[in-house]
Amino acid sequence: MTLSDRLLGKKNVNGHPRIEAVSPSAALPGGEVRILGSGLRPPELQRPRVRFGDIEGSIVISADDFVIAKVPQEAASGSVVVSIDGQSSNSQHIKVATTIAENLHPVTNPALDAEGNIFVTFSGSRGEKVPVSIFKIDTNYNVKPFLVDVMNATAIAFDRAGQMYVSSRFDGAVYKVAPNGTMSSYAESMGVATGIAFDKHENLYVGDRSGTI
Repeated sequence: MTLSDRLLGKKNVNGHPRIEAVSPSAALPGGEVRILGSGLRPPELQRPRVRFGDIEGSIVISADDFVIAKVPQEAASGSVVVSIDGQSSNSQHIKVATTIAENLHPVTNPALDAEGNIFVTFSGSRGEKVPVSIFKIDTNYNVKPFLVDVMNATAIAFDRAGQMYVSSRFDGAVYKVAPNGTMSSYAESMGVATGIAFDKHENLYVGDRSGTI
């Protein structure tokens, strides 16, 4: 086998590239995906073309059995196709995320209630009192203020009954929050309280930034 043969890899016997899988199957605009298959690199060490729907993505690296491509900023969920010398592969579906809210300051992940509403914090710098502590994003992606009185709201969790709990890394407390936004103290002296989560027995775990749970 010549050096050229080793560089070009296996030849695609039917002249058509083939996609077996796209990993991950969901991606952010600007992120990278790995396209697995065969016959994915053109001869003469040229680069293939990858389209996300009607929008062409940029190639990071290509080989006969895989291509790493960058998802275009304008891409939407749909098909991914690799083209080589005018020959197109079969398509594979990919989900591409869309922006639903901006200019927030979440320290940990958002939380979802039983109705599909998303709750996300605007935590601010340590000791900073921000106008809104938690925003509610409804199922139509409308963003509305929900809670205003928690200093450095950090993490949000719901118990099995749908009760919301919020931690504060400022005062080391965890608060219970009613659907109308009123709140009451649930636990104190939790250190620099950050992440919170329930186990299957409804025990609440609170992460202290110092490393204690």
